[in-house]
Amino acid sequence: MKNFVGTLKENNFLKNKMLRRIFILSVLLTLGMPLSYLFFIHPSFEKLIIMDKEEDALSIARHLSSLVPIKSNKLTRSNVPADLLNEIVKHNDHFGLIRINIYSDTGEMIFSTDKSYIDYVNNKYFIQESLTKGSVYTKFVAKDDMITGGKIVPFDMIRTYVPLTNGNIIIGVFEINYDITERIAQLHNLALRSCIALYSFAFTFLIIITVVLIKEHRSIIKRRQAEDALESQLQFSQQLIDSIPSPIYYKDVQGKYLGCNSAFEKFLGLSSDEIIGKTVYDLAPSEAWAEIYHETDLALFQKKGTQIYEPSIMVADGSMHDVMVHKATYNDTSGAVAGLVGVMADITKLKQTEEALRASENKLHVLSSHLLTVRERELRLISLELHDELGQSLTLLKLQLRSIKRQLRKDQEELRKEADSIVTYIDQVIENVRRLSRDLSPAILEDLGLSASLRAMVEDFSAHSGIRVSLDMEELDHLFSFESQINIYRIFQESLTNTGKHAEPQQVSLAINIAENEVALIVEDDGKGFDMKEVEAKYSIEKGLGLVAIHERARMLGGSFEISSQIGKGTRLTVIIPLENSGGVSIEPLSYSTR
Repeated sequence: MKNFVGTLKENNFLKNKMLRRIFILSVLLTLGMPLSYLFFIHPSFEKLIIMDKEEDALSIARHLSSLVPIKSNKLTRSNVPADLLNEIVKHNDHFGLIRINIYSDTGEMIFSTDKSYIDYVNNKYFIQESLTKGSVYTKFVAKDDMITGGKIVPFDMIRTYVPLTNGNIIIGVFEINYDITERIAQLHNLALRSCIALYSFAFTFLIIITVVLIKEHRSIIKRRQAEDALESQLQFSQQLIDSIPSPIYYKDVQGKYLGCNSAFEKFLGLSSDEIIGKTVYDLAPSEAWAEIYHETDLALFQKKGTQIYEPSIMVADGSMHDVMVHKATYNDTSGAVAGLVGVMADITKLKQTEEALRASENKLHVLSSHLLTVRERELRLISLELHDELGQSLTLLKLQLRSIKRQLRKDQEELRKEADSIVTYIDQVIENVRRLSRDLSPAILEDLGLSASLRAMVEDFSAHSGIRVSLDMEELDHLFSFESQINIYRIFQESLTNTGKHAEPQQVSLAINIAENEVALIVEDDGKGFDMKEVEAKYSIEKGLGLVAIHERARMLGGSFEISSQIGKGTRLTVIIPLENSGGVSIEPLSYSTR
């Protein structure tokens, strides 16, 4: 009991208004059940007993009066039929009655099954009512109460007064006395047991209600704590997403907004109260736009996962902004899709920057193409000057040395040998000038065409480098313009130069494959190769412009450039040129692969 009281003190659920009302109601019910039995049910049982005996008495009186009719309208001791008296005695014994009395219309007792009551005159009001009104009257007399003649009743009994009639005339009254001591005792015992049972049940009920209320109080406290924790977490989450500058929102599967951050409110120019519970059909500037947004949401719900796209959206000030929308679905506790979360990034400035960079890149490509064209023109002029001016001057110098040699005397043999040596050296210089002039501007292209020029280049490279070079080529002079042929020639020339400088190969193979719509230029060696991660560094100005020049020339041809390499396994360079756009200036992005 002490523990129970201590528990009540620790869990004071009476502080809760609702639980306090439930507890008070339970206490009232607990007290009310036994009290209602004592004050309502038990008296009702007594009344039922009295009514039952009253019905019995009425039946007996009517039965007796009907068996032996009385002929006189005045009832006296002398005119009461003996047969009636005999029937009364029989019924008294048969039903176990205390006694049956007969009163005349004056209240005088003219017969009683108990001889001690003869000559008694009953003037009570209930006798008079029975005589005058013909009504039945029943009275409960408790044990030890005083009755007629000052006698003490030794038992509980019911006295019922029934009018005795002769036709329609009341000539007397039957008094029938029932002993209900045993019935009352049984009723009291039942009442006592019932009260004990009800009080036990009520007390148990009160304890159970108290325990339930304590548990409910604890549950309410835990629920409130959980709600407070959840509210705190929601506030923290809202503050967290509000601190993110990018607009964030989340919806349910019906497309209704469940929440957003302050950046999204600012983006739309609406408060959260104006957003939450709405759909894109309520917020979009037109139904057509809303339909597009709604379709993207439906596609995401069907496929689940994530979704990224870049639409143009009208913001609060009415201007159009480019945004990147990243959306992802989220699930409920059962694993079903419950909605989506969206994050928006304003990429308007980024798009503008990209456009500016793209325009700048196009300008640089144009400039680069122009510079290469100008470079070719300048190299051609230098080549012509080397070939015409310097070559002719060296030839003239050679002729003059030979003329001087012929004028020497026979005893000037040393000078003759020196002149021969100088002439030989001048021949080498002339040959180098011719080779340099040819490298600067391959005049052979104009004379013999691209195919012959490439063969000559391969032979010259192999002769000067000592590297074996194979050439697998189909005739392609008729496929390209002269300007395109120069670019193709330079691509092979730059490739061989890079190979000779860096690859240290034993074998180099060149191939030109002509397909239906494109031509593939392939240069492959078995040299030392390189790490592809260093390729970008190789493209810097500090590392040289070889690959950059190849890439740019491939772009000028409208083709793509790809290089693959692996340390110790050589390098492969591929340029794909479309036949239908051999003179274009667009190009695929530079790509790499490792074999």
